Amino acid sequence: MPKTQKPAPALTIEELARRAGLSTRNVRAYRTAGLLPPPRLEGRTGRYGDEHLRRLTVVARLQRRGWSLAAIRDALAAQDAGRSLEELLDLSAEAGRDWVDELFDDHHPTAGPDALLPYGVWN
Repeated sequence: MPKTQKPAPALTIEELARRAGLSTRNVRAYRTAGLLPPPRLEGRTGRYGDEHLRRLTVVARLQRRGWSLAAIRDALAAQDAGRSLEELLDLSAEAGRDWVDELFDDHHPTAGPDALLPYGVWN
């Protein structure tokens, strides 16, 4: 007889926060900021699953790496939409050009770096 998989546990916000090592206030703030999808409702109680816990883990890791919540929200939204990193960063790599070059396309120095020395910028 084949084993049936148990459904993922439905967690309350308190249980989710405890497992993620966060306060319920932070979980609510992340939900409001668009970092978490809405919970499944059972009556008036929100129920969270493994996907919510996974996303909170991703948010914590990216924050430790210095990402802002806005950048994390954009990255998660792009992932949800199936977009690539190049699409997220709006990098349409032209033939023969590296995508990093495109990051500096809007920077057109009018003079070399020595031109800034008289103004004390590099001192």
